[in-house]
Amino acid sequence: MRVADLPLAQDHVAHFEGQGIEELYPPQADAVDAGICDGNSVVAAVPTASGKTMIAQLAALSADGPAVYVVPLRALATEKAETFDAIPGISVGVATGDFDATDEELAGHDVVVATAEKVDAAIRHEAAWVEQIACAILDEVHVLDQDGRGPTLEVTIAKLRRLNPAVQLVALSATVPNADEIADWLDAAVVRSEWRPVELRTGIYAEGSLVLGDGAEAQERPIDPGDLSATGALVQDALDAGGQCLVFVSSRREARQLASTLAGALEIEPASAGEQAEVGGLREDALAEVEARGNGGLGDEFLLLGRGPGDGDIVVRKSLPDRLGVLVDRNPVDVFSEDDDVGHGPDFGTRVQRPSGRSGTEWSGRYESRSRPISLL
Repeated sequence: MRVADLPLAQDHVAHFEGQGIEELYPPQADAVDAGICDGNSVVAAVPTASGKTMIAQLAALSADGPAVYVVPLRALATEKAETFDAIPGISVGVATGDFDATDEELAGHDVVVATAEKVDAAIRHEAAWVEQIACAILDEVHVLDQDGRGPTLEVTIAKLRRLNPAVQLVALSATVPNADEIADWLDAAVVRSEWRPVELRTGIYAEGSLVLGDGAEAQERPIDPGDLSATGALVQDALDAGGQCLVFVSSRREARQLASTLAGALEIEPASAGEQAEVGGLREDALAEVEARGNGGLGDEFLLLGRGPGDGDIVVRKSLPDRLGVLVDRNPVDVFSEDDDVGHGPDFGTRVQRPSGRSGTEWSGRYESRSRPISLL
């Protein structure tokens, strides 16, 4: 399905084509067939990097009025606002702060990006901008299952539907296990797909052997760790193939230690002052967000440790609310996760999918890449 054939303004078509998007991904085309551009509510349960943001953009750009993009975290609000702000002629507002403020100036925006808590507060304070909403995009809708944010999101959705029974609801998630149940609740169509722009394989590395897949399709090959740890051996193997690794660990301290260990074991050259300053700017932005949220546990968002052969970077980047990633960046190939606690708890499957699903996604700033990933747990 061609972007030029969609019911979009010509400057919006030109915007997407200017980004190299001329054909829709299969999940995006399925969403169009489900009526995403006709005001129909949709639950899109599709993998990471398969085009969920574009689905949201199509809904917002074809809506009969303003759209609200509901995110679970304030840190995501800025990212999504920038994505919409880049579209010609679209005015974007962000609402994440004072829950007692009505933010009436938001009434003039085409898209408002807000947390569920902020939307809930705006409804309670009878803010005019909420009453105008024609389309509500619910990002990371699997949050409904979380003890903390889940009830707030659920109540917010219910209030939006009561305020405007005709509101279009677009729920997005890469890991939601009960899409049909949520769709029944929202009176929405389900768009479900396993399609990904890059292949995702999972496997296990033990005793010097890497096994990918299972059953008749399992592939096994030896990876001799030598003097390296298992993690170091896998990173080295990926880099030797001209690739990339993203290692998930359980704490900031572990991220620092592992990144430092990898830098030494893989003979990574120290970062230049200019490179440190560039990533330092990102880190300052992250620290400002942390201070605004009053959460001291998210302090080291970006930390460039050094550069390797082939202009690769080692970066410590907080990529998920409860995980720190150590990114060894080259031409991307492999992604694997290391987490001592990943096997505990009833949400094991979802917790595995979230970090491993980052493979193939686009990194912010100069670290943008797409990968041909392997996910090792």
